[in-house]
Amino acid sequence: MTTTTNWYGALPRKLHLDYHQPPWMTGVAAAFTRDEAQRQARMFREAGVQLVELFTYDHHGFCFFEPQTGVNVGKTHPGLAQNYTEYMVAALKAEGIRTMAYINVYGNVHLSEQHPDWYVRDQDGRMTAAAWLQYDASHICASSPFIDEYYIPLMQNIITRFDFDAIWLDGGTWLVETLCYCDNCKAQFRAATGYELPTQFPARPVRDAGVLSWGFGNPFIPQFTGMSDLTGDDDPVWIAWRMWCMGQLMAYLGKITAAARAVKPDILVTDNNVGRWVRPFPLIEAGKFVRWLQPRELGLDFLSCDPVFFGGNHEVVLSRDGRYQATTGVPFDFMNERFHKWGEWQLRSTLDFKLEFATKLAVGASCFFADQPYPDGTLESEVYTRLGEAYDFVKAREAFVQDARMTPDVAILASSVSQIFGPIGNGINAGRALNGQIGAGGAGARTDRVEGAHLALIEQGAQCLIYDEATLRETLSEQSAVLIAEQCLLEDATIDALYGYVENGGALIVTGRSGRWDEQYRPRAHTPVSYTHLTLPTN
Repeated sequence: MTTTTNWYGALPRKLHLDYHQPPWMTGVAAAFTRDEAQRQARMFREAGVQLVELFTYDHHGFCFFEPQTGVNVGKTHPGLAQNYTEYMVAALKAEGIRTMAYINVYGNVHLSEQHPDWYVRDQDGRMTAAAWLQYDASHICASSPFIDEYYIPLMQNIITRFDFDAIWLDGGTWLVETLCYCDNCKAQFRAATGYELPTQFPARPVRDAGVLSWGFGNPFIPQFTGMSDLTGDDDPVWIAWRMWCMGQLMAYLGKITAAARAVKPDILVTDNNVGRWVRPFPLIEAGKFVRWLQPRELGLDFLSCDPVFFGGNHEVVLSRDGRYQATTGVPFDFMNERFHKWGEWQLRSTLDFKLEFATKLAVGASCFFADQPYPDGTLESEVYTRLGEAYDFVKAREAFVQDARMTPDVAILASSVSQIFGPIGNGINAGRALNGQIGAGGAGARTDRVEGAHLALIEQGAQCLIYDEATLRETLSEQSAVLIAEQCLLEDATIDALYGYVENGGALIVTGRSGRWDEQYRPRAHTPVSYTHLTLPTN
């Protein structure tokens, strides 16, 4: 852990209030008086909520509090009618509920005229939209001075003004991974690598004849534009860009966490979706790759994800991602929501919530429930009647799982870098394969290898955990069997450890092209982990 007292994992019942408001919205928080804030805080406490995450600065780049005299940071939402953040924090503290600030990072719709050089640009020079926003010129570039000149002063003011216990950063690392052609990116990439930026967010052939693969980035940018885009061999410029871009992630995290703790040393910090196996972080020194980092080395106090943001089978997603984060050694939670998809106000079954909370508890996660206030700041009381019932279910079981350790048995290896550079159907690439979306019917359907391994084992009732390479090497002696499902890029140290594991009687199942490339996407002369080295379980 990065702080002396990390209380986050000891609070199993949390609440997130999602409150993005576009610039044209009027009457924002109009009904959110001090009395309404106190009513809501009591409602949360009665429902068993121990921590509330509330909005301070949203994905459009607007603040939900009134400016202070003499303090020139941030821009208050033009339609804000009440001091939402201030009233909510005061009410929560009065009820003994911890507070966590939601602070967006790289989305902003109002700085483009003042700072056009701060924005992501496509090849035609157009300023593009951030994530799901419907506005061009809303995506700030990580190569710009934005973090130092604008964001850090704003974040520090939010922390000190409202004395938050924790901060939850969103639209940070997952918005960095975007191919941008602004002058800052051009200059910094050239200085770091000697290359010019790639001319496309590329599709590139792998060395296997007839098999195509390409990397992932911002999921809202088209990944493939046709066969004419393909060139002869793997593009070293693209690989260099991917590594450079991922190096920016660590620079961003280091700068943000240091700035937060400079004003409040004991504040807890996380960044949404950091710590998942599909998001590797490289250690870069003097511009050179050193190794891939484990989540506990990233400087965050806890891991927090909203992994079911577009529906899907919540229990399967929470089981799979939780079985990885349970091996990281860092407190973690996952968000599940009242609604079927973000941005609407339907209310799902209370049984759904209990099933999802039970899945979280079973993998060692905290419960983190998401609601969305109406634009005027009010909430549906029925939601908290249902949540109270579901959190009573959690209360009856949380003592049995707090500080517990998941029992290892069968290990699934999730090579993080394989999710970036691996062939079709591997990791996050599976949803953007040439022949169809993941889960699509017909020959084009793709299933991610780690997802498939997880499903195969849990459907058979086999206890399994998911490990990154370094963590698996540390815990190999505890595993009854290891499954490596087409993890195409493996470190030499992992391969050596697996040989030793098999020689000592360990059961190893390997499929496909596992280990054909090393951790920097360099081809090996032969596949060092193959069926000739396979040992099957005896029972």
